[in-house]
Parts: sequence; structure tokens; C-alpha cells
Amino acid sequence: MSNNLVTATCPNCNSPLQIKEGQDFVKCEYCGTISSAPKAIEYHQHQSTSYNFSGANPIVNFSNGQDLETLVKNADMHLKLKNYANAQSIYAKISKEYPHDYRGWWGLVLAKSRELTDTDIFIIKDSVSGYISLSAEYNSITNNWNSVQKTAPQKIKNELASKYQPFYDTCYTKYEKALYTYSVPRYTAEIEEYQAAIQRNREKISYKDKDIKDSKQCIETKQRSIRKSTSSIAWRTLLGIVSGVISFALVGYALALLFTFSIITLIYGVLVGAVAIPFVIIFLRQREEIKLSKDSIKSSKNDINKYNSEIAECRKEIDELNKEIKKTESDIKEDQSNLTKAEKKLVELTRKA
Repeated sequence: MSNNLVTATCPNCNSPLQIKEGQDFVKCEYCGTISSAPKAIEYHQHQSTSYNFSGANPIVNFSNGQDLETLVKNADMHLKLKNYANAQSIYAKISKEYPHDYRGWWGLVLAKSRELTDTDIFIIKDSVSGYISLSAEYNSITNNWNSVQKTAPQKIKNELASKYQPFYDTCYTKYEKALYTYSVPRYTAEIEEYQAAIQRNREKISYKDKDIKDSKQCIETKQRSIRKSTSSIAWRTLLGIVSGVISFALVGYALALLFTFSIITLIYGVLVGAVAIPFVIIFLRQREEIKLSKDSIKSSKNDINKYNSEIAECRKEIDELNKEIKKTESDIKEDQSNLTKAEKKLVELTRKA
């Protein structure tokens, strides 16, 4: 029997096999499956072959030597030479054309993580705010690892997990430490900012309370003015009536005397008319003062309405400020809880490190 080896692929787990010429059966050292040697060889050739059924006759292309094993060897060499970009490109091609083969997915994990050495790969920091978040590479690498778990034989899966899991744990621990190191001062600053906001709102409420008090005092002043003007109208009306009656009586009597055509009565008439003039003036003056008092009452009522509107607006603003204070106090409680958790977690991570 010849000792020449033929490359084959396990039909069950896609692991590489080496078969001696003339060998009838082969056992996969990874999954333990015993397969027909010709079947394993045929399966390997099928993997490295692409088919085009668009024409009348099928066309079979053998990729000019770029079969699965060639691609894996090329990618592994680039990885060994630390040409990570080239290695990643080839591993991506393998995972696309041979998705059932775990080596493409595992190669992507290695290339992206620089052979599991880039332990900061999960961390992304915003250049402006300094905010820490998980990077796109985190999702990419974990997805690739999930594909490894789905395609690799159990024995290989366990072997690779012993390498990947410590790397993952280290990366994620560093991410958490960076996150909480950033979060502690951020939460502290937010709490201080919230407390300052509450103080500002309380000062605004104090100013609004003073405005309400001043408006109420103005209303009381206007109400006193209305009462005074109302009282003035009453007694001026009475005075106007009295002066008017006296005026009309005196004028009437004076006119009667004047029309008697007697010197004495003429003199008396003039004197009576002179006496009536002050009463006429008082009568006319009361009408003018009553009109001014009514205008004053109207103006005072308008002012009272304005002050009442201002009071209502101030109370509305106070209600809104109290709501803001309540919400801010709730935000402070939440931040204080997060701060406590972050500080506790940071201590745990520091001890763990």
C-alpha cells in the first residue's frame, strides 16, 4: 500500500482529513465520525468546486487552486506574518464561500483581535464627550465566535473556547472598568448640576411668590381706591342734588324779582342771583368730580383684573417649577443609585484585575 496522503474533508464536521491511497475508511479525529474514504475525498473536492448552471450544460470551475485548504493556508500565513488586514480578507472569503467550516470564522476572530492580543478592542471612546461604549468590533467578534460554536466539532470547540474565553473576559472587564471609571465622575457632575438646577428653580419660585405678594398689595390698594371713589360719588351726588335744588330755587326767585320792574326788587333779584352762583358752581363741579371718580373706578377694576392675571400666571409658573424640581429630584435619586452601583462595580473590577 502506498504512503501517499490525499487531502479530504469530514462530511460531518468539515474538519480536514489525510487519507492514505487505497484506504477504504477514515475516522475523524475531531468528531469521531467514520466515513468512506472515497466519500470524504469527493466531499472535499465538492467544497473546492463552484458550479454554474446558467447555460445548457453545467460548467465546473476549480478556482485555479484556490480551494478551501489553499485559502486556509494563505490566510494562516498572513496571520503568522501579522498581516492582519490581508488575513481578515481571506478569512472573510472562506466564511462566505464555506460557511460550514469553522476555520473561516475562527480566523476572523484571530485577525480582528490581532491573535487575541488587542484587549482594548471592545472599547470605543467619544472624542468630544469621552463617553465609553462597546465598539462595533465587539459585535463582530462575538458574532464570529457564535458561528465558530455552531460549526466546530465539540473537541475543537472546547479547545478554542479555552483560548477565546479568557480573551473575551479580559476585554469585557477592561470595557466595564473604562465605562465605570468614566461613569463615576459623570454621575457626580450630573448630581451637582441637578442640585444647582433645583436651587435655581427654588429661587425663581421665591421671586414669583414675591410678585404674587406685590400684586395682592396692589389689588388691595386699588380696592381701597374703589371704595373711596364709590364713597366720593355718593356724597358728591348728594351734594350735587342739594346744590342743584338750591341753585334752581334761587335763580327762579331772582328771575321772579327781576320781572317785577321795581328798583328794590331788582336789587333783591341781583343779590339773590349772586347768592345762587356759588351753588351753581358747586353743582357743576360735583358732576365733573363724579365723572372722574367713575373713571377712576373703571381704571382700578382694569388694574385689578391685570394683577389677577399676573397672579394666575405666576402660580402656573410656580406649578411648572415644582414639577421640574420633583422630576430633577427623581433624576438625582436615579443618578445616586447608579453612582453607588458604579463605585461598587469599579471596586470589584479593580480587585478582579
